[in-house]
Amino acid sequence: GGQYNYNSVMRTNAQSDSIWCVIISPQSVSAGAYLNDIVATPDGGCIVAGQKSYDGYPRLVKISSTGTISWEAVIASAGRSFNSVCLTSDGGYIATGGRRVDFTDIENLLAAKFNSAGATVWSKTFYSGLFNAGDLRKAEGISVAATSDGGCMLAGYVTKPGTWASSALLMRMNASGDSLWTKKYYPWSIPDKPGKAWNLLRLPSDQYLMYLRMETTTVPYSTILKVNSSGDSLWTQIGYGAGIENMSGTDSEGGILLTGTTGGANYFDNVAVFIRTTSGGLYKSPELLTPN
Repeated sequence: GGQYNYNSVMRTNAQSDSIWCVIISPQSVSAGAYLNDIVATPDGGCIVAGQKSYDGYPRLVKISSTGTISWEAVIASAGRSFNSVCLTSDGGYIATGGRRVDFTDIENLLAAKFNSAGATVWSKTFYSGLFNAGDLRKAEGISVAATSDGGCMLAGYVTKPGTWASSALLMRMNASGDSLWTKKYYPWSIPDKPGKAWNLLRLPSDQYLMYLRMETTTVPYSTILKVNSSGDSLWTQIGYGAGIENMSGTDSEGGILLTGTTGGANYFDNVAVFIRTTSGGLYKSPELLTPN
């Protein structure tokens, strides 16, 4: 008797004409389920990351090049959602997100690897804070990028025990899901003001770009950090504006593409913002094509 919104994926041609559209949450139990990430696969299809139902189980859905569902993989023991998925060098997938603990509002960082057929290879949980343990810790994986050894770099955040203040997090995992090292940024210097890593991109040179933000009482700090495969910082650029929310990729010259809003106090006064930088993260002015 109710109304439901269902998740679907559409493929278009270069002129934005629809080639096919597939509904991947067709039942009312799936209404309100989130789709958080989509990545093209070498076979012409795609892999979608999200959740099985509203506040439900983390889920991956593999869609073929013809718009049919090839398989679905669900972590049934972990409530919440996958936020991001990447293709691994050995033909599988690694996804990350949050795992709800014991029906509380505390979330652990969840990472899981699947083979090409959707079977779970491993599932790992990090920062297992609980209300009843008194540490009140929350962690979440927001973005994941593959490494050359079948593992991944994972970005997100973790809170300081006893507060909601958080640090941006970068973790290196091997192909078996073992954490090799963890680094934190914006470490809990301002109570209840979160630092989070929102996007992680792998570059052809096996280096990585990470976009992170810290909310303060005055203005959000937005930062692009370039690191090598060991997590060592190569350079840092700051100050991309209060409303920038996403690092969507790089262009053919290595320039970094950012999107968001003007970030004003009044939501209705905001306008869309697109930023293109140089490969070093510096603002790049638009180039006039016509007239000459």
